[in-house]
Amino acid sequence: MKVAVVGAGVVGMTVAWHLRRAGVDVVVLEASGRVGGVVKTLQHEGALVEQGPQSLRSAGSATAELVSALGLIAQVAGPSRAARRRYLLMGGRLRPVPSGPGDLLRPSAFRARDLVRAALEPLIPASEAQAGQSGLGAAPESVAEFVARRLGPGAAYPMIDAFVAGIYAGDAHRMEAEAAFPGMVAAEREHGSVVIGMMRTPRSPRPDWLPRTTFTFERGVQTLTRALHESLGGVVRLNAEVTGIERLDGGLRVVGPFGMARADQVILAVPSWVAARIHPVWAPSLATIGAAPVAAVHLAWPRGEGPSQQGFGFLIPSRERFDALGAIWVSSTFPHLAPGWDLIRVLVGGARAPDLPRLSDRALRSHALRVVRQVQGPTPDPSWVQVARHLPGIPQYGLGHSRIMRQLDRAATDIHLLGWGYRGIGLSQGLDAARALAAKISAP
Repeated sequence: MKVAVVGAGVVGMTVAWHLRRAGVDVVVLEASGRVGGVVKTLQHEGALVEQGPQSLRSAGSATAELVSALGLIAQVAGPSRAARRRYLLMGGRLRPVPSGPGDLLRPSAFRARDLVRAALEPLIPASEAQAGQSGLGAAPESVAEFVARRLGPGAAYPMIDAFVAGIYAGDAHRMEAEAAFPGMVAAEREHGSVVIGMMRTPRSPRPDWLPRTTFTFERGVQTLTRALHESLGGVVRLNAEVTGIERLDGGLRVVGPFGMARADQVILAVPSWVAARIHPVWAPSLATIGAAPVAAVHLAWPRGEGPSQQGFGFLIPSRERFDALGAIWVSSTFPHLAPGWDLIRVLVGGARAPDLPRLSDRALRSHALRVVRQVQGPTPDPSWVQVARHLPGIPQYGLGHSRIMRQLDRAATDIHLLGWGYRGIGLSQGLDAARALAAKISAP
């Protein structure tokens, strides 16, 4: 069997890696001249500045398996202890987010009555429309609606509002709960309670060398994509843009300026708007997947001269301000990435302000610095600034997304969709999905 993978991002290369281990003949076709997709680590003034994802979540056994098999265990770098502290902007001030039962008695971003209402979640009856198998035919529910129903409106705002903006750069009122947070929806459907369901869901075993929450590598996230590329060798073909898929003699043929390649199975590990051009039959369904433009503005000061950083960073609820999503205190969370620097990564744009990422670098610098000064107080001008844009942006799972994905799954006999445009934007989620698809294709 021959499999063609379109796209040499981290997920595309991972599915190819698993297929090769299973003895499948595979080729990876990448339109650009580099691998990694949105993953790119830039060296700037002695710092490692992530242009895409800042880190990986430790959840998911596929992540640990891949890191171990590629010989990267010694290069894994976990977050600092300070990174456990996270903040929300509330009333113009940074308020700590409770990270455990011991924090509930301390001042935080939540009112006491909202914490009590959330604690009563196991006693709230499951919605008849959402519980059991009947939930599969129910009208889609937004993230905001789901959380407000289960945990109370005080949990839907500000936490979920800001959380969806921080992860998806999206709007909790327009993102589908089942698509964006399938674990929570499944917990209610199967156990009648999000809290009880999550407690009863068995966790994948985590090796001792893997940090509990998130991690990166000593030389940044790009370490993973470089290792994958090296392990795949000549399987990856760069500057090989795929423009179409044709059916031929019971098989498939991927076509582009490079010529053509025959395959029995094709995996489209590319964004939805690219997949729609390659496979127009699915274009009407894929057109429903939007994108939120985002810019990551990195501001750096000599160590000790920048604003205070004692935690992971902060998120901004939409009612506080629309001109920023939040910030990651990089030099506090992963000090090894910015030796000698106070480095902050400010995220702007998203569904709230989609035009902001298209501003000039100079305008984005001024905008991000103004946000930092207004949130964290008087701050000197930074020594350097680096801007990374994501256009069209981060995929948005609108209402009805899960239904569309199920329809495409039924149609996917020999052409498959894989990547952050379809089922979860996190790198670890993508690694799990890549392993599962490879197992399905290579099964006897």
